[in-house]
Amino acid sequence: MKVLFVDDQRDLADMMADLASGLGHETHCAYDGATALECTSREAFDIVIVDISLPDFNGEELCRLIRKGRSKKAQLIALTGHRDLSKQADLSVFDSRFLKPITVRQLRGILDRS
Repeated sequence: MKVLFVDDQRDLADMMADLASGLGHETHCAYDGATALECTSREAFDIVIVDISLPDFNGEELCRLIRKGRSKKAQLIALTGHRDLSKQADLSVFDSRFLKPITVRQLRGILDRS
């Protein structure tokens, strides 16, 4: 699987990418929405895991744009630090959503399902 991790918390994105890489997946990181769009315009990803509270992009809107590009068939996973998901924007654009910090078990589950 080709996986893109999008999170402005660089340590978290890098850690998730390292774990996925160790499980045999090709991984890439983007630390803001603009870079994520650039990555997904160049190549198709199977899974995109997105922090929905990026400083330069609303995660929901970012994923709507990703769906229009080369990664239109990617599984889109929302990550949020907000405990009350019902107060978030429309999360229906995502295939699933998780609270931060994502656990190794949850990440493995995402990668195994795809």
